[in-house]
Amino acid sequence: MRGYQKRVIYLKNTGSSLFEGAYFVVKSDKDLTNREKEKMVDEANRIIKENFKREKKQETPIFRYVLAFLVGIAISSLAYTIIF
Repeated sequence: MRGYQKRVIYLKNTGSSLFEGAYFVVKSDKDLTNREKEKMVDEANRIIKENFKREKKQETPIFRYVLAFLVGIAISSLAYTIIF
């Protein structure tokens, strides 16, 4: 696109053990007030939390399969004991 600009904020040395830096692409070209800066930090934290939740959810199906397997064994054993 010709003549199109975005305002990008780069934060380096975030103090995090996970991130060296972070890029933010800001929607508006106006100067940010203190309240808007606080909202930007809150929004960044929300995005990070949602992404970490997604990573955790990918690990849980293995636990569910193991649990279902163990429940199946328990029900089968109980049925075998009752029938025989």
